[in-house]
Amino acid sequence: MKPVLEKHGERVLDSQKHNKISIACTLKTLEKGKETLFGAYLFQRRISGARVIIESGEKELCGLMFKNYGCSSDTYTHLPYFTCAAALGQTKEEIEKFLLKLD
Repeated sequence: MKPVLEKHGERVLDSQKHNKISIACTLKTLEKGKETLFGAYLFQRRISGARVIIESGEKELCGLMFKNYGCSSDTYTHLPYFTCAAALGQTKEEIEKFLLKLD
């Protein structure tokens, strides 16, 4: 995954300490405001489960305020980013197909 991301000026974020199946990757090279189109791009190529997290301001839910709702932390500084995860039983060929589509 790293070579595909580096080719496009992106990188894998250091988020795997406690999560061994999910990967978070930067989306810094995308034009501001176009980040969610990246999620649509993945979905159109039948990549499901990926999430794009963007800077979104504050949102109130049940009396609690969340900054950048959907992000893992209010203080996370690597926005925007996307996440993807391996599924149980996923094959090497399926991962290679994903990387081709991502590229």
